Amino acid sequence: LLVADTIATMGLGTNSAVIVVASMLVSPIMGPVLALTFGVHLRKFKFAKALAKLGLKNEIWSLIICILVGFIEGFILLSITQNSPKNNPWPTPEMSGRGDPAGLATGAVIAFASGVGVALSVVGDYMATVIGVAISASLLPPAVNCGMLWAMSLYVFIWPERGNGYDAEELGYMGTISIILT
Repeated sequence: LLVADTIATMGLGTNSAVIVVASMLVSPIMGPVLALTFGVHLRKFKFAKALAKLGLKNEIWSLIICILVGFIEGFILLSITQNSPKNNPWPTPEMSGRGDPAGLATGAVIAFASGVGVALSVVGDYMATVIGVAISASLLPPAVNCGMLWAMSLYVFIWPERGNGYDAEELGYMGTISIILT
């Protein structure tokens, strides 16, 4: 999880969609999502409730870790680069795109389609398609992005002149929208 978080931080921070997708490929967060999903849908079996609880618990912890890693690594990177306009200033388009309220509607449609894709791939024994679904529904980049934007919010609160047109409150709001995308 820490490796995937670091890859996502670098991809979001350098505005590289390819690196963000790479973080999705190594993200282990799909397991807890599947455990929660199967636990809910197989509720007539004795083990299902425990499976759903385990999946939910692991998912929540995974998201908390992603946010913390994004926050810590984001603050370190901001401190090193001082968010200079000549050093690929933040928020990058990859970061701000995940903090846009208009993205919530798009995210809901993608989440629904991804859920159908997971169900069809598991029921139809098409496990190779789970990779594509995992990429489209990846929860890791928005959670890491949330931590990065909250770190930038704190950074801009301390040094307002380094916000590149954003204030601390706006960056905090963008981080909140990003975590809602998960």
